Amino acid sequence: ASLSSFADMAIFLLFFLVFFTLVGVQLFGGGTNLRCMPEGFTPGNQELFNPTAALCYSEGSGYACDDGEICVRLTGEDSRNLRALLGYDNFIQGLFTTWYIVVMDQWAVVMFCVMEVVSPAAAIYYVVLVMGVPLFSVNL
Repeated sequence: ASLSSFADMAIFLLFFLVFFTLVGVQLFGGGTNLRCMPEGFTPGNQELFNPTAALCYSEGSGYACDDGEICVRLTGEDSRNLRALLGYDNFIQGLFTTWYIVVMDQWAVVMFCVMEVVSPAAAIYYVVLVMGVPLFSVNL
């Protein structure tokens, strides 16, 4: 009986993870391409490219880069070479990001990055995700 309940809860959680991932990829795809790169970085410069660079906001606000780094929007080949785990550029990356948010591990950092880059209205997506899925799943 308890194994059946666990399976039902797992299916429920998987459904909402996939649903919110698809919504996130559609709404925010490409919006997480702002990354901290070493000063002097120019697009296509593989010598200074950091494939695991941290998310950042635009210059002068919010979650800034460390000293010696600048916030750069990656496009083309540079964005495809990112080995970042958080973002919404494809389904797998979006699924990991949605899971990261559902377990509430510094979800606000991701939310503020997306709000800064895409739209402040992105907060609605994150509040519904954080208030809905984890809290509802715990009560099951």
